Amino acid sequence: MMSKFAAVTALTGGLLFGACGIAFAQSAAITPSMAATLDAAKATPEGLAAAVRTLVLANPGAAATIAAAAAKANPTAAAQVASAAATAAPDSASTIAASVVTAVPASAETVTSSVVTAVPAAAAQVAVSVTTASQKSATATGTASTTSPAAIAAAATRASPNSALAIAASVSRANPQAASQIASSVAVQAAASGSTATPGLIAAVSARSAGVSQNDVIQAVSSATNIFVANVATQSAGAANGLLINQIVNQSNATVQTAQNDAEAASTANQQAETSAEVAANNQQTGGDAGETGGVDDTTTEPTQDSESQNNASQNQPQNQG
Repeated sequence: MMSKFAAVTALTGGLLFGACGIAFAQSAAITPSMAATLDAAKATPEGLAAAVRTLVLANPGAAATIAAAAAKANPTAAAQVASAAATAAPDSASTIAASVVTAVPASAETVTSSVVTAVPAAAAQVAVSVTTASQKSATATGTASTTSPAAIAAAATRASPNSALAIAASVSRANPQAASQIASSVAVQAAASGSTATPGLIAAVSARSAGVSQNDVIQAVSSATNIFVANVATQSAGAANGLLINQIVNQSNATVQTAQNDAEAASTANQQAETSAEVAANNQQTGGDAGETGGVDDTTTEPTQDSESQNNASQNQPQNQG
């Protein structure tokens, strides 16, 4: 059972954030000259990540588009690019992660890990935005997703063990058909990473958020953790645990909605990145001025947004629970 201190810490973190104002995570367009800068730095992951950090610091509103363009320029640098962009614009971490995964679907686990390591408070939101982006990419290409929601949830938990409950609840709500696998993966990783969240609590929030049988999820978690079913069930019993479970489950609804909006903004960011890259390539061939096609100027700090989906993407929510 969680200690009273751990439970109060989890609850307070969620409630305090709820009292804060909401900021917008933007994915504005970039200029072809910025795309050309990324192309020139693409030879090494380190060089590309450094270029991304510089551009994002100067243009935080275009962070997701910059990250997408960089990942397209060098797919093997996806995790480093995502981490650099998220570190420079932490409020846009979820949109950045989804944007990079949209560009490089096979990078889902490594991008999740790198972005959550950079911005651990956004763990649950990042996990959901990445699972959403991964599934959207698979649907768009007509292929099966290369990374399961359970694997993404485990990667997020490994990077932010104290967010285990929020990750389990949010990813299960977004992927109810996989709730048992998600809960099992998070429980195993939480135990290995030193989280205070018990397998029983993880099973409870996953089942409640997904709207599936808690007994089925407990059975799966029991098998995964080698803990007797009765012991797993007991770990979520009691009034204090009941209050915590309700808080986590209720909070997961807003987390999922925001993360799914972030994934939509990520799709727009990828389209903008492709357009900027094409114009940059044409300018190199024709000798045109890469800065004449619009978008965000390299030194602009208040870029405008180009689609309604970007207006729906909001600041990453701290989810330090578990």
